Amino acid sequence: GHIASILSAALRTACYVKQRRYSVLIHCSDGWDRTAQVSSLAQILVDPYYRTLEGFAVLVEKDWVGFGHKFKDRLGESHEGSPVFHQFLDCVWQLTEQFPDKFEFNERALKQISTHCQTNWFSTFICNCDKERKERMTRKAASGPSGSLVESKNAGIPPELPIWSLILANRAMYSNPRYDQDREMNPLKLKKMLLPIPSVKVLKIW
Repeated sequence: GHIASILSAALRTACYVKQRRYSVLIHCSDGWDRTAQVSSLAQILVDPYYRTLEGFAVLVEKDWVGFGHKFKDRLGESHEGSPVFHQFLDCVWQLTEQFPDKFEFNERALKQISTHCQTNWFSTFICNCDKERKERMTRKAASGPSGSLVESKNAGIPPELPIWSLILANRAMYSNPRYDQDREMNPLKLKKMLLPIPSVKVLKIW
């Protein structure tokens, strides 16, 4: 399946970088779909920082939002619609299932992110690129407070804020009790990369 193929490509990339010390060029047909999937998953496998709440936020902002993944088109109902980011979240969940004590965040965090991909409550998933986000924020600043339905539904959180304003403000709700930060982030301890099994026989339905 697609999830197994994505994880397999990420594992191969991570092995080239971590074990063989190679530089790797990742590029799909468009450059902002499979590229972001493979690159971000490989970094999760290699670097434990990206398995923390803050690190995962940085990774998504860097390799998805900042890189120019077309959230508006991919998550919308246009002919370009595709569950690319949902596939990435599915892959991350598969990793949390295979390595249940290696991630600071839990399944609830991933489900919350997946849900808000479609709500337009947060700026993270609204536009196709940083340019569109900045233009949107400029228009909203010029128009003043709108008191929109989106803001009232979102418990007073303005939609200019990213999804992480919700996740990081409720750490206890989205934290994995099996995760030991002192162990995983100890600078004196050798950081071993995760070696998942990207087989459909092992993967689960999320």
